[in-house]
Amino acid sequence: MCGRLGAVPALPAAAAELAVCARRERSRLGEVARALAEGRIIKTFAFRGATHLVTPEDGGAYLALRAASRMWELPSWQSCYGLTPSDWPLLRGAVREALAGGPMTRDELGAAVTAQPRFRHLGFAFADRPGRC
Repeated sequence: MCGRLGAVPALPAAAAELAVCARRERSRLGEVARALAEGRIIKTFAFRGATHLVTPEDGGAYLALRAASRMWELPSWQSCYGLTPSDWPLLRGAVREALAGGPMTRDELGAAVTAQPRFRHLGFAFADRPGRC
């Protein structure tokens, strides 16, 4: 569904559904939600400050490319997130720990990560529209 399209903007959900359905010969309402629930597509925050729908395989590749750029070392990222480059491995550890029990919603992940005092200030990053930076 998203593999041939690349990354499909995920929000709002109705627009994502329309974007996918309009590009397929046969589609059914609710197809995107079902694909998400079944893990055939995922939501990821990988491009230009927005959430996109991608296949798990493409998501892994896109996120690996993003990580290779080491964007967390940029001054703009340091000022936006209030984290130094040496803080990011700790944040990744907190995210991995939170997800150890399985998938979570964005709200659940945000609550788990920001429960740690050193990351309490990052609540904005888990909002549906994280427009702080």
